[in-house]
Amino acid sequence: MLFEQKTLIGLEDILNRKYSSIVKGVLLIAKEAHGESIRKNTNELYLFHALRVGVALYRLNADEYVISGGILHGVLEHTSWKKEDLEKRLLKIFAPTTVLKIIAYIASVTEYFEGKLLTWSERKDIFLKRQATMPRDVLLIVFADKLDILASLAEDFKKRGAEVWQTLSVLNDMLPRKQHYTEMYYLFMRYLSAREEAGKFLKEYKNHLETLFGEAEA
Repeated sequence: MLFEQKTLIGLEDILNRKYSSIVKGVLLIAKEAHGESIRKNTNELYLFHALRVGVALYRLNADEYVISGGILHGVLEHTSWKKEDLEKRLLKIFAPTTVLKIIAYIASVTEYFEGKLLTWSERKDIFLKRQATMPRDVLLIVFADKLDILASLAEDFKKRGAEVWQTLSVLNDMLPRKQHYTEMYYLFMRYLSAREEAGKFLKEYKNHLETLFGEAEA
């Protein structure tokens, strides 16, 4: 089944939930913000990644605010929208208290550092340190995001092999990414493994690691 079909099935489940009005509104904003932008190093719309993150959070039994934060997690980092733009747009649909919750989740998982030119590794190191003290709901968003990124890389790797690392614009080798995603795996295991619904997703994450980098270290 194509990932577009999987995404639509998951979204149908989400929209049938009691909080569907919140999620429906967020989906409209995500489409508006991302438009036709293409995800880096792929040929797919960035919007599909955002929606898959939302679906994963739904399946992880997250609440509507966490799902909303997940769907909109890349708006501040990967579009021209500023925090004020997103707040203004959300306030057209939601009450201020709802907007504050959603914005807080998005801001917590955003890797933008205004006015600073940092390398990929520097940004990831800073973000990893932040994640160790993040609330568990915020860490769920990070997990859903990283899981989808790894799944896409693993799928590409199966088709193209090591060539996949040379097409990444920031790094020409896999070692820093191996270190980052492995450290993230142990962080997720430490803080999310107690959630019953997270078990199969953690296993999937580990399988992607092994596809890309070989056997995970004990």
